[in-house]
Amino acid sequence: MKVAYAACDVSKMGIHFAEKLAHVFLPYGGIGRLVKRKVGRTKCQIHIRRGESCLGASFSNVATTSTRAAISGLPDWKDPPIKSAYTPGKEMLANAPGFRSLYAQRDIHFEEIYSDILDRAYRPIPRGPAGRKRNRLLRNLRETIGGRVSVREEHFFLKDSRGNNLEFTLLAEGMRKLGLLWLLIQNGALLEGSVPFLGRAGSQFEPDASQGGYRHRSRIAPYGSAGIHRDSRLRYSQGDRSSEKKER
Repeated sequence: MKVAYAACDVSKMGIHFAEKLAHVFLPYGGIGRLVKRKVGRTKCQIHIRRGESCLGASFSNVATTSTRAAISGLPDWKDPPIKSAYTPGKEMLANAPGFRSLYAQRDIHFEEIYSDILDRAYRPIPRGPAGRKRNRLLRNLRETIGGRVSVREEHFFLKDSRGNNLEFTLLAEGMRKLGLLWLLIQNGALLEGSVPFLGRAGSQFEPDASQGGYRHRSRIAPYGSAGIHRDSRLRYSQGDRSSEKKER
């Protein structure tokens, strides 16, 4: 799933595909660590298809930098750009204050998916009406978490109908994840046509919220076009071993 997310992200960012892979996986010792380990020298090939365009990457198990990877199909892959959001298994909104500036200024060992999701969470609300489908998702999520998510000085709060603000550090992790989904839909990070990647979402839901959490996830999946997440075929080849998998 991280490979597909990295492919989506490079479609709108001026970054090397292999470099993005290294940032989201953080292999120790170089990108060659992503290749299946076996005796001798072996090679990894990645092909991600969207319609007629195909983004490819090839590198060996001895590659130490992203520049050692061969990338193909990137110009066509970028047109049009793919909007996406990857929600990590670890919830980050409770730890958000100061994280982005620290990540930008210091070399700290966090996968880039954590910085990426905070960049999307802090986005302002887009102009114009929300639309019927988006309003329905927001209303259903709001009923489940019991309020709206607000931001004050980089801190996230759950604001209930009486105007009380409860900071995210005091919420159960499953409720924080539902709050993040509400926020991403509300600020346009997950608009119709975008690709949601929900990493291990739902595993920490409270018993009384778990049914609602899974219901919302099933509604969000078709809300995004999921051009890669649902319909694309990813082909991985590593040396003499290869497999093909349809993302769902």
